[in-house]
Amino acid sequence: MGRRSGFEDHEADDDQANQDTDPSGCEAAPIADLPDWVQSIANFVPTYWAMEGFLDVILRGEGVAAVTVPTLILLGFTAVFTLVAAAKFRSAETKIYVG
Repeated sequence: MGRRSGFEDHEADDDQANQDTDPSGCEAAPIADLPDWVQSIANFVPTYWAMEGFLDVILRGEGVAAVTVPTLILLGFTAVFTLVAAAKFRSAETKIYVG
């Protein structure tokens, strides 16, 4: 039996234990494996669109043009979140610092 490289050892160890866990400790699963109600709200979550863009380029080999729609949608999320933050945190409000 031949000696395996360190990468293969690491890959074998992580194959089952950390198969669906990202570095932050959150679980990631293919959208098809999620319940129907989760699949129906996935379009309203920014990470769905980021992953679609990554998958289009990296796994599906579609090229950079394939990320146009996900990028535009992510920019839309950015605009909405910026407007919400601007409305919530007005610069004219008195700030209280306790330090």
